[in-house]
Formats: sequence, C-alpha cells, structure tokens
Amino acid sequence: MRIEVVRWYAQAKGTAYPRLVLERGRTWQDWSTPLRPPESETYMTLFDVYYDYERSLSTKKPEPLGSVKILQRGRQTPELPGEMPALPEDCCSLGQTIDYYAAVGRLGEPAASDLLAALRDVTADESLAKAFQREPGFRESLLRFSEAARVFHYRPRPLHRDPPEPARLAFTFRTKLPGFTAPHEIRFEFEPKPARLGRLFALVGKNGTGKTRYLARLAWALWGLKQEGDEISPERPSVGRVIAVSYSPLDVFERPPHRMPGLEGRPAFDNYHYCGFRDPKGVSRPRFLFAGLGDDLAAIEALGRRELWDGMLQETQLIEEERGLKRAWKQSDNEAFVKAAKRLGAGAKTALSVLTRLLASLRNGAFVLFDEPELNMHPTLLASMLRVVHEWLEHFDGYGVVATHSPMVLQEIPGKMVRVLGREGKIPYARPYAGECFGQSLSEIVTEVFGQQERDKNYANVLRALVQEEKLSIRQVEAAFGRPLSLNARMALQHLARGRRRDA
Repeated sequence: MRIEVVRWYAQAKGTAYPRLVLERGRTWQDWSTPLRPPESETYMTLFDVYYDYERSLSTKKPEPLGSVKILQRGRQTPELPGEMPALPEDCCSLGQTIDYYAAVGRLGEPAASDLLAALRDVTADESLAKAFQREPGFRESLLRFSEAARVFHYRPRPLHRDPPEPARLAFTFRTKLPGFTAPHEIRFEFEPKPARLGRLFALVGKNGTGKTRYLARLAWALWGLKQEGDEISPERPSVGRVIAVSYSPLDVFERPPHRMPGLEGRPAFDNYHYCGFRDPKGVSRPRFLFAGLGDDLAAIEALGRRELWDGMLQETQLIEEERGLKRAWKQSDNEAFVKAAKRLGAGAKTALSVLTRLLASLRNGAFVLFDEPELNMHPTLLASMLRVVHEWLEHFDGYGVVATHSPMVLQEIPGKMVRVLGREGKIPYARPYAGECFGQSLSEIVTEVFGQQERDKNYANVLRALVQEEKLSIRQVEAAFGRPLSLNARMALQHLARGRRRDA
C-alpha cells in the first residue's frame, strides 16, 4: 500500500494500487489554550483520507473515508514526503469520528488492518498510544474534539458497532456569561439505569437567567473549543458527537462553519452537528431546517435506522397529520413523503424535521443539547417527542440537556435531573428542584419553579372578581360557565367564598 500526500485529491498522480491519499485541503488550527496566537501554540494536523484502488480509476472523486489527525514529534504541522509506504516512525494518527472507523471496517480484511498500520493509528497499536500520549500535541490536537477523545478512550472496542457498558456520567461546567458579575456553575449527574430516567437533564427558569447562553457555551466546551474562563471539572467527559438542537429564531448556539468552499458541500466538521433554522452563514432561515429532510431520510436508511424512524412516526402520530404522508410512509416512498410533509402545520413540520435530523446525526455516546423543545409544539406532541428523545439516548448510550420554560417538559424528567436557574441582581444561581416533578401536576411545577402562587394566576383573579366584586354565589359562578369547573378552580372558588363570609 502506498500513501500520497497532496493539497487536493485531484493532484494525486501515483500509479501504485491500492493507495491512500491524504488530502490537506481542509485547514483547521488547534490552539493549545482558548487564547489565540501568539499566546498559544498552533497545531495543524487535519487530513482527509481516501482509499483508492485500481477499479476506481475514473474521473469521479471517490468518497472519503473520513478525517484523521496526524501528529509528528517536535512539530505543530507534520512535514510528510509526497509519497511513502507508511507514515514515518516519528508520526502517529487518530481518526476523528466513529464514522471513519466504520468506513475503514467496511473495507474488510486485510485492507482495514493494512490501512491502520500504514497510518500508525493509535487505536490499533497500544504501543504507539503509549509512545505518543505525552507529546504536547496529542491532547491539544488529536484529542481536541469530543468524538475523537471518546474513540481513543474506548479504543479496545469497535465503537461503531459495540458501545461500552452504560456508566454514570458526572461533571461540573462553569462559565461567565455577559451581564452577570459571577459565573454560572452547574453540576450534571447522569444515571443511565434505570432506562429512560437518567439520561436527560433540564435547566429551567425565568427569562434572563442565562439558560440558553449557558447551553450554547456548554455545547462549545464539550465539543472541544471552550472559551477563556470556561471550565469543565474534573475533566471533559468521554462523550461523542455533540448535537445542538434549536428551532428558535433567536438561537444563540455558536458553531463552526458548516460548509467550506471547494468541498462539494461536504461538512467542514464531522463531530459537531447543528439542527436548527440557521443557514451555513449563521443567518436564521426557518426553511433551512426542513430543506434537508430528504437527505436526512437517505442517511437514516444508509445507517440501517429505518425501524427507529418508523417507531418515532408512530409514537408521535405525525403520520396521522396528513393522509398523503401516511400513504407515502407505508409505500416507503421518500420523495412522496417529503412532498406530503410540506403540507404539515408548523409544529408538526418542525417536530418531524428535528427528530429526523437528530436520528440521522446520532452516534454512540452522543451529547444532545436541546434549547426550548416546547416551541411550536402542542402538549401531546411535546410529550411524545421527549419520550422519543429519551428512547434514542438510551439506544445510543447518549446523554442530553434541555433548556426550557415549560412545566410539561419537567413532567417527563425526574426532579433530581432538574436545576432551577435564577438571579439576584447580576448574580446567578442554580438550585435543585425541591421534591419530584416527574408526573407532577403542572400547577405544582409552576409554583415550585416560578414562584407563582394561586393568587397570581389569571383564573384566580377572574374568580375573585366574580365572588368579591360581583357578589356571585358558588352556584351562580358555576352556572355562568355552563359546565363543571376543574378541581383547582372549585377549590379556589370555595376558598374565596369562605373569605367573603369571614369578612362579612
């Protein structure tokens, strides 16, 4: 096997097959601190890998296997010969995604082993891992991004098909947000057992408490680009791909460029995925989310996840929203399905697009950050969507955090997994939820989280006016509504009536 190193794949000219082509085309700089040069060292180690064999001698560019980073002792940027049988002995490599190792595995043997040996891959040779782990660039560059770090952490396992045993995940993230004089600091503890109860964490609170901005900073830090002053302790957890989900027009998720020029639409970064309304330039465009539905469906089928997607459609009852949608689904006609989905209402279309893109993006160990899932959702759809997310996190050994204002979201999450955010002036705080919100009444959750007492609620004010100002009796009030009142309303009415008798 020969290796060629080129700026762009089209420049490869070797005639020996099979061959590996390492393309330097995508340029990405890793800094040794959140500061920019000259305060920190810069590593430029990223390559795209192509496996080329004789029957691919056409003008069509073969699909890349994926991305690797190559570290050379004593250098921030490796200096490699244009052609060689294997990487030099002062080099090692690490694939940056699970998908890369899955693609290598599909080559079969002995090609897969030969490729990993030629690239001196640290997951395939433990002696190489031990020899290079102390190199400064190993952690700062090769392990910079979350999915690569997870691949290395679990290197004895073929992660793309054999996830590790579920384990407790605990870490603290601290960040200083604009407008606050003290940092936000939250302790996250995930318990994967029992199933569907310990994989989704919730941040809840009033507007202006920093929930969404905190979530965006957390996404950035987990991925591997924390900003100056941000801190994950005791260390960054071994999570995989980071997936940021937001369909708010005020989305504040920071994200790297999604596409880069000259790459024929290839994503610029493989282990950070964004599901939302913002286009590749960061401009909010509501149509952008739905535009990729066909591609996401194709990706789901390529990954063998059609059964999971079918289950989602039935759980959420989205296929019941439009007759043509159900017919296309039964016929497995993706083109007709996308066409019929255009006729859905805003909430159903958003839920379908978000969940389809999420399923296409999930990988083992993924970490999902979901901002305000309640937007555009009616209560039944919101509850079923959260159940689906729980099930998928369990299936893929993933974890997630939602930022929300909705008490309905908290009804689906255990109280120990909830933090209530607030502020005293410019000083933020995050307190545990007192009691249990899972399955709790919405009234109790609203009172606990937002401090809204019965007297503050609009229906209580209406009843108070009817009883105290218009002097109506309980029977007269109930007759005015023409149907039985709810338990909460009847209790409030009786309390007001007793108060009026005492005053009299």
